[in-house]
Amino acid sequence: MTLAVFAASSEIALAAAIAADGKQAAPPAVHLMPLGVWKGKDGRGPYRNDKANAARVVAETKAAAAARPLPIDYDHAMDLALGARVGAPAPAAGWIVDVELREDGIWGTVEWTDSGGRAVASREYRFISPVFDHDSDGTVRRISHAGLTNNPNFTTLVAVASAASGSEADPKTEKDKPTMELLQQLVALLGLAAGATPADVVAAVKAMIDKDASATAATKTAAASLGLGTDAELAAVLTAAIAKADKNKSATGDTATAIASLNATVADLNKQLVELKAGKAGETAQTAVASAMAAGKVAPAAKDWALDYATKDPQGFATYVAKMPAVLTPGTDTPAVASATGADGLTAAEREVADGMGISHADFVKAKKTA
Repeated sequence: MTLAVFAASSEIALAAAIAADGKQAAPPAVHLMPLGVWKGKDGRGPYRNDKANAARVVAETKAAAAARPLPIDYDHAMDLALGARVGAPAPAAGWIVDVELREDGIWGTVEWTDSGGRAVASREYRFISPVFDHDSDGTVRRISHAGLTNNPNFTTLVAVASAASGSEADPKTEKDKPTMELLQQLVALLGLAAGATPADVVAAVKAMIDKDASATAATKTAAASLGLGTDAELAAVLTAAIAKADKNKSATGDTATAIASLNATVADLNKQLVELKAGKAGETAQTAVASAMAAGKVAPAAKDWALDYATKDPQGFATYVAKMPAVLTPGTDTPAVASATGADGLTAAEREVADGMGISHADFVKAKKTA
């Protein structure tokens, strides 16, 4: 990676405001790096800085500036032998405290020293020269600092300085004055902070338009619900809404009474719904048990147990019936399979049924005798 020192052809950025004594002030930002591919007047380069690369440069430079502001010196005293080798003074004219990517390249926010600000405002220095790291193919990596100079080498940066006073005003700056004045007026009208950018103004205006569109849509919806035309004015919609509220109030009487009556109605409906569900569950259980008995899978003696089971757990009962073998020949009281009766008076099939229903063998024998 190589360090490049270049005197930029950009005159120092025009002061955004005129000082109280009528003199031009030093600008709050300077154009440090163009976009694209370019060479210096002395033939060095080409240097490369497309938009994607510039975003990376800004990120790295911002991080460096956040850790320690980047200096702007005079005539690259920091890099030349006078300052770097001999140790002579290399005072700062200003400090780059932040950088941003704009449409025309990378700009730096500058906090000028008193002497640096005077040197720029008085036009003792009119150009800025960035010092940056780059790869062997010329791709820019990071801006490390800059210097004020009157011997620029770059020719692609925006010339934005104008004379502090007198007849040497920059035609470009004079042309841009109405735009700057309009921007300042918009910033004031929109209540934005001083120094707001054109992008900030556009965002604020868009927000106002979106808010107005939302309010208009809500007004149209309310107008339609009140039986008014969709082009009804907001005042008419509000008047109609108030009249409807008054009418509803007089029709329903005391609000608390109306709410209590409504709650009672809802409670009654819920009760009916519960009863309806219970009746439906009972009907379903009756059907399931009758089907199981017809299939010989539930003995008549176990009918009440089966109904209770099918009502409380329809799915469980269905699973039980599906797995249970027939203990009676369907439609009869005859065991489906003749089996020897054990000492407890039950066949093997009857004992299986009793076990499946969770009934003791003794209770099943009693139920069988009374069936």
